[in-house]
Amino acid sequence: MNFYAVIIGTEILNGRRVDKHFEFLKNELAKYGHELCASFVIKDDVRLMKRTYKMIRDDKEAVMFSFGGIGSTPDDLTREWPRKFSEIPSP
Repeated sequence: MNFYAVIIGTEILNGRRVDKHFEFLKNELAKYGHELCASFVIKDDVRLMKRTYKMIRDDKEAVMFSFGGIGSTPDDLTREWPRKFSEIPSP
C-alpha cells in the first residue's frame, strides 16, 4: 500500500496556522510498520485539489488521508470538495 497525506489549507501555506496532521499521521503509520509515500500541503483551490486527488487515485495501491476543513477561513473548500470528487468517474 502507498499511503498519501493531503493537507489542505491556504492558512498553513501562508503561516497563519501550523499543521499537526503530518506528524500525527507519520507516527500512527509507523506504529503499524508503514510509512508515507508522499505528503502534499496545498491551498484551498478546487483545481489543485482535483489534480492532487486524481494523481493519488491513479495509484492503484493508494490509501489517501485528506486533512483540512477547520472552517475558520472564508476560502475553505475541504468539506465541499471531497464529496464532489467522489462523484468524478474513475479512469
